[in-house]
Amino acid sequence: MDRDLPFDERRRCYRRIVSAQAAERAEALIEPIRESYGDAEAARLLSACGPAVLARLLPELSYALPNPARFGRYRPAALLTEAARQLRDLPASERSSWWYRWYRAVFAAARTHPGEAMELLERYAPAGHVFGLHELAPLAAAHPDRLVDVLTAPGRAAWLRYQRLPEGLLRRLGPDPAARLLRAAPPRDRSAPSVADARRIPALPPPVRLGALPEPARHRAIELWLRDPSTRAERAGAVFAADPANLAAPGLWRAVAARRPDLLDAALAGPFPLVRVRRRDWEPRHVAAYAARLDSITRDPGRPAAQRNAALRLLATSPDLGRPSLTGRPGEERDWVALGLARHLPPSEAGPLLASVRGSVSGQQQAVRLLAHLALPDGPEVLWRRWQEPDLHRDVRAAIVEAARRHPDRPGLWRILRAATAREDVAPILAAIPADVPESRRLDYGALIAAACDSPDDATAVAAWAAFPAWARYIPNPAFLERLTDLEDDRVWRATARALAVSDTPADLMTEVLRALAALGVPGRRRIELIAEIRTSNPAVS
Repeated sequence: MDRDLPFDERRRCYRRIVSAQAAERAEALIEPIRESYGDAEAARLLSACGPAVLARLLPELSYALPNPARFGRYRPAALLTEAARQLRDLPASERSSWWYRWYRAVFAAARTHPGEAMELLERYAPAGHVFGLHELAPLAAAHPDRLVDVLTAPGRAAWLRYQRLPEGLLRRLGPDPAARLLRAAPPRDRSAPSVADARRIPALPPPVRLGALPEPARHRAIELWLRDPSTRAERAGAVFAADPANLAAPGLWRAVAARRPDLLDAALAGPFPLVRVRRRDWEPRHVAAYAARLDSITRDPGRPAAQRNAALRLLATSPDLGRPSLTGRPGEERDWVALGLARHLPPSEAGPLLASVRGSVSGQQQAVRLLAHLALPDGPEVLWRRWQEPDLHRDVRAAIVEAARRHPDRPGLWRILRAATAREDVAPILAAIPADVPESRRLDYGALIAAACDSPDDATAVAAWAAFPAWARYIPNPAFLERLTDLEDDRVWRATARALAVSDTPADLMTEVLRALAALGVPGRRRIELIAEIRTSNPAVS
């Protein structure tokens, strides 16, 4: 694959490979893609790879899967094997966050592998709840009694009491298991409208009477009237003929653009909604007229900013309309065009273009995000230089840290992360959980959290200790003792005490801290009492 291929073209290539299930092609590309563009892009090819490659790479790339549920449908056995591996070593206190990310994938895999999925749920479900009641039908059909046992476990009674049980789930369980579940969670409201009720389409007025409706209602009526594909072309013509102003309805404009090329001359002569449309059957003159109209809108100072930006977005993200020119545009308008073009340009062109965006703060924020997201070869260096600018707006600086945090597999971005722990810009770093980071870098990321816990800035340290429990396994020598025995500290110690109390703290470390606090007399005993109170009130702490 060409290493200077635009981002959007790479994405299309990945989709074609996965759609065709071209395993040989995917396996030949996945390592070069990973080296050139990072884990996130390589993970897009996993759904097309065979068992041997999955066994080797899935543990390294699972954190970067763009759609775990889709992967679970394509590769259910591999997904469930990896899920079991991750859950096996996961502390009970972290299971809820794990299931929040992965439950759709596990239940998608359950369609063909219900036994393995049921075993994961039985052994590792969060103690107080179960995610995804609406997605449990495969397990309900295959293992109804085992599923009801899980849902009605004593620790989940309070949660179950407030759940509205999906009718589909009850049907798939069968009479006896469903009755047992209903006894544990009585129906709360059977008078609510059903899905079938919600999907009924009201009678629609004929197109000649649409003008009597308010604009939002008229647009909705047109959309519903054109819903049937078999009559859409004919009805679109009738609605447009009744009143060309009806073209203001996005649904009609999409239908005319896609199915009535004979109406395009008239449609393009008047106002049309600034929404994306299918142009597969357009003649070159229609494409040229459309591009010219969009360009004129972007340059019309009398237009509302929202309309000009919408037209710019359509031009910038539609290469077949011709690349919009940057010349003659005011600064922020030029920046918007540059931001829209970047994903369609070769990386060698996109990098310098994004580095030149220096207008509004929001534009700069989007530019630094794209420098990382598009996996540009010079992106880390550009971001590092921007990070070092002394007068950089704090929101742009925070966006740089956030961009680095979202791509922890890129070695060139780690100097930004390490530098940020010494500043007030550490908040994006603290927002991460271990599932966001490759396993090979979690100890390194834990060191970032530990450094923030040691910050001399009280606000930073308090926030870092709040993030500590999720990272406790990856911080081998936390500074509990130093923080909790500092009697001059009247703020950070409470956050530290909570982190100690709710984390899976080793018994020997807990004993060491408690003995040191007891030796401090009354102030130390008060801190011990707070730790005990937090542990008692937190059911997740054993």
